[in-house]
Amino acid sequence: MAISNAERQKRYRAKAKATSQQRLEVVLPFEVAIKLKYLAAHWQCTKAEALSRLLMDTWAREGRPVPGYDAEGEPVPGDQR
Repeated sequence: MAISNAERQKRYRAKAKATSQQRLEVVLPFEVAIKLKYLAAHWQCTKAEALSRLLMDTWAREGRPVPGYDAEGEPVPGDQR
């Protein structure tokens, strides 16, 4: 018997939570969504993987773009920049 969409989503969320992933729901401008879809297809990955790649590549390139956080995104104790 096939599972319902609600049950499929419930399992997906439970799996994501168990693997220390976080769910992110966003509404993107049409132009951005199309470009994300294109990149995911070009890189042969999911849109989530493409977005992760873009963010992590930018983070690495910029070094430490967010004051108070190290290159891995962890808070730096005592950093008040």
